[in-house]
Amino acid sequence: TIDCRVRMGKTFLSLGRHDEALESFCQAVYMREALLGELHPSVADVWVSISSVHRARGKLDPALKASAKALTGYRNAHG
Repeated sequence: TIDCRVRMGKTFLSLGRHDEALESFCQAVYMREALLGELHPSVADVWVSISSVHRARGKLDPALKASAKALTGYRNAHG
């Protein structure tokens, strides 16, 4: 399920397994966007996690882009 993918991503991230974490989070964000739409807050939560993976790898440009997607979702939901 989607929540399992998110949990797996968080576990992989905590273990420093960034490639696997990113893969799990990308699968989760794709599935949540298909189910809820790309501006849903639950989708934004996964974008924050994707940003965390990029940040942990020292890849700040992709981290910033993922954070911007999250912010767009949160702004849409909360004004």
